[in-house]
Amino acid sequence: MQSAYSIPNIVLCIMSGLAIDRFGTSWSIVVFTIISIVGLALFALSAHNSSLWLAIIGRGIYGIGAEGQFIWFNTIISIWFYYGEISFACAMGGCISRFGSVMADIFGPLAYHKSGNSLAAPFWIGCAVNVFSFIFIAFVNWIDKQNANRRKKFKYIRRQSTIRSKSFIRHTRDMTIEERRASVEQSLLSDYQGSDNRNCLSPGAK
Repeated sequence: MQSAYSIPNIVLCIMSGLAIDRFGTSWSIVVFTIISIVGLALFALSAHNSSLWLAIIGRGIYGIGAEGQFIWFNTIISIWFYYGEISFACAMGGCISRFGSVMADIFGPLAYHKSGNSLAAPFWIGCAVNVFSFIFIAFVNWIDKQNANRRKKFKYIRRQSTIRSKSFIRHTRDMTIEERRASVEQSLLSDYQGSDNRNCLSPGAK
């Protein structure tokens, strides 16, 4: 079963990454979660029917969705924490992942025994957890949408700052230290005056 999970993802992980780049994170996570649910449902049905091939197919489909979710997680982390604390964010994600594994190890056998030794019961619980995760997906997509405009604005400010820095270096290349200091002071004064003018012209200014 591990081979059914892993072998398709030797190639399909690349396709999942390309899909996220092409269609964005919001839609990609929804598609990957649906694929995971379909795979888990087929795997649970295989326990009812004692079908090995259905179990292999379900496990393979689930692997495609699960690995796509993992790539999506790394993408979201790299976007949200691009300017700092990315290692801490990855560590928190790892902690939550390990917590989920421990819960599966605890409640999987418990569900098996409580259901009268039904092998399908733990698989249906996993499928239900993936369905429930749509609530968190909607919440994450909402946060990402709220912060999208802020990220665009910050990138624009950073790009303008880089352009101005390069222009300043070219402009002050042949200046003395005193001339450079005066140029910086003049630039800061211009920015300050421009900020005051924008505040005066803004509709909310008193």
